[in-house]
Amino acid sequence: MPPEENPPSAPGMRAPLNWGVIALLLALLLAGVALRIFAPPPYATGGHDEFLYMRFVQELNVAGISYYPAIVQDYNANQLKADPADPDVAKLPPTRFLYIFCASCWDQAFYHPTGDKDNTKESIADALLSLHAISCLFSILTLPLAALFAFRLGGARFSVGVLALVACSPMQIYVSRHALIDGFFAFWALLTLWLLWECLRNPGRLLWLAAYAVSIALMVLTKENAFFVFVAVCGILIVNRWAKFGTVNPALLIATFGGAALGALGIVLLAGGVGHAVETYKILVTQASHLAYAIRTGDGPWYRYLLELLIMSPLILLLAIGGVFNLRGENKPQIFLVCFVAFSYLVMCNVKYGMNLRYTNMWDMPLRYLAFWQIGLLCAHFGRHKTLALVCAMACLCIFDLRQYHLFFVEYGIYEPVPRDLLHAVKLMVY
Repeated sequence: MPPEENPPSAPGMRAPLNWGVIALLLALLLAGVALRIFAPPPYATGGHDEFLYMRFVQELNVAGISYYPAIVQDYNANQLKADPADPDVAKLPPTRFLYIFCASCWDQAFYHPTGDKDNTKESIADALLSLHAISCLFSILTLPLAALFAFRLGGARFSVGVLALVACSPMQIYVSRHALIDGFFAFWALLTLWLLWECLRNPGRLLWLAAYAVSIALMVLTKENAFFVFVAVCGILIVNRWAKFGTVNPALLIATFGGAALGALGIVLLAGGVGHAVETYKILVTQASHLAYAIRTGDGPWYRYLLELLIMSPLILLLAIGGVFNLRGENKPQIFLVCFVAFSYLVMCNVKYGMNLRYTNMWDMPLRYLAFWQIGLLCAHFGRHKTLALVCAMACLCIFDLRQYHLFFVEYGIYEPVPRDLLHAVKLMVY
């Protein structure tokens, strides 16, 4: 039998799913979609990472998926001969397959439906537009996923509140406006986290287990950052012994490690063998430690992510931290999300020259769930006016986050949200 539902986390925080709530969810979803499609600035190419992904999409378009091992091996050969200090040398590996493959499918579906594949400038531009379309699409798909996950954790009111906050998240909008992999990866990380919750709460359900294993496999095929999520998942499974989120059984362990193994097998096949796959990741780690840009922007103390999140979304972070101090044993959904952020943070903050605020997109929904819960606790003190207070507080939070997006990415035109530029935008650094 699945565990019983948790008691309400705060007075008035649970509400039934009725037509009014559904209409509100749809309105918030449409608003979030509009922000991701039409928010300024308009999409323009120019980022180093974007052009690297474009090259892989173009090669896949021309040669086909059967040629992918040759793409990986050519990458390895070129990188081994290249000067690590050369900023024009490609650093991103083609083993980030799923993002590249989805962009290739989009390109061939909407730009080259007749199968004409070439290396003209127009075709290259189409590959970049396809990458941007995939980034935007999966940032949009994160909205209903966040709402559904929040509903399963806390009910309809949490679903509405979390959807509103995620819709206005500066970093979620930012990744939708560029041909970058981070929003795409955040979707698969969040899907894995939700399916883990469902597997814990519904032990032995084969459909949940299969979806969970496939999600992990696809996440591994997306980016090597899947290691951060996998460590967090393992941490949650260990903590479950005391936190009692649900049931950890052999089937769940098999799905967890089997999904990771399936994804790793996919990487090996795409690379043309274990040796080539290992070589690709060795090159990535070696070059990251010598790349001037990574050394200049990717290092920092363990609290760097806290500082950057405090600059980008200070109210969300402070409310989420406040929620941590209000945790009780019965708040299992909140503890579950805190464990995910804490365990993944523990790994991410120890990667030398590998820190970037874009990686924190996978924490957006957990942090905003905790922030909304904390707002509910605070607004409960307003008695019969608590709903009005909650609505006003949520409106202020959403407006403030949108203002933050405008400040950093429109007014200051930041392309890469690194500490130096963020501090300059808030006038804590002058250069």
